[in-house]
Amino acid sequence: MITLLKHIYEKAQSAVRVEKETGEWFQTSVGSRQGDPLSPLPFITYLERVMDKAMQINRGINISGTLVNNLRFADDIDVLEEDCDSLHQQIEQLKITAEEAGLLINTKKTKTLVFGDRNIEKHVQIAGNIIENVEQFEYLGSLLTWDNNCSDEIKRRIGKSIGAMAALKNMKNDSEKSPTYSRIVESHFPSNRDHEYCSDHWNLSESQLETRIDGQDDKTYPRWERRPTEQNATSDW
Repeated sequence: MITLLKHIYEKAQSAVRVEKETGEWFQTSVGSRQGDPLSPLPFITYLERVMDKAMQINRGINISGTLVNNLRFADDIDVLEEDCDSLHQQIEQLKITAEEAGLLINTKKTKTLVFGDRNIEKHVQIAGNIIENVEQFEYLGSLLTWDNNCSDEIKRRIGKSIGAMAALKNMKNDSEKSPTYSRIVESHFPSNRDHEYCSDHWNLSESQLETRIDGQDDKTYPRWERRPTEQNATSDW
């Protein structure tokens, strides 16, 4: 497998294309071939070996009796610990293991977030660099905050919903009732709305959640697509 990958990549070349013009071809010496379906596999396999060696099984936070010390999606990695000293030890072990494999932690993109406390006495350090502690952080599309307040996250998602519908504003009003327009709305808008994505962890009551989501439906969906209620139900539904 290694020999096969070597033969594929050792003569790989790349070029930059701007509109219809392609620049000069150059040798690709670092990284993988863009667009190659094989590219993610070697990277993930390599990183998995590093993480499995670095992360200690008996460390982390207790979730329903199970210790969890990291969350990872490709190279987006969260290390979880109960206190700063434990986190520093885990990060230091990860740094050493990564360097042995030829990988480095990007300290500029690394942040710490402490749930329940915005003012901290200690900061984690990596290779002498103090890691910035933040009050909120976006991970895999979800906004995490120090006080676990989901209000900003919901507002942000509603903003994305409005943006998604704004992309359809150039369509004529007389086309709104056409089957084609309806299919476009159903395929484009719900995927950007994300109302149900990870909504089970929002710290809102069911009534508050329904009020916000239903209110957003009224703002974004065309009137002819809204769900009928006792107040607005007519013979047209």
